[in-house]
Amino acid sequence: MKKLTKRPNATEILDILNGIWVDKRGIMAIAYCGYSIASKHFNNIRELVKNETGKETPYGLVPTEYVIKYFDINIKYLKKISRN
Repeated sequence: MKKLTKRPNATEILDILNGIWVDKRGIMAIAYCGYSIASKHFNNIRELVKNETGKETPYGLVPTEYVIKYFDINIKYLKKISRN
């Protein structure tokens, strides 16, 4: 997978975070990075989930809740600026 050519806007990030799970492509968009860096973030989030819950995540997916926590995403702010 190649690096994204366009930085996602607030609406696009909210669309990615709208589901229960996020994949590596979603992490690539949120972090605006390439596949290898997204894989590192993905693995860190999987470890965070495993350490906090003791459970494994489905293959290729991590919970949106932990992505928001990991990247410290302010959902209220994204909603506010996406309306403008």
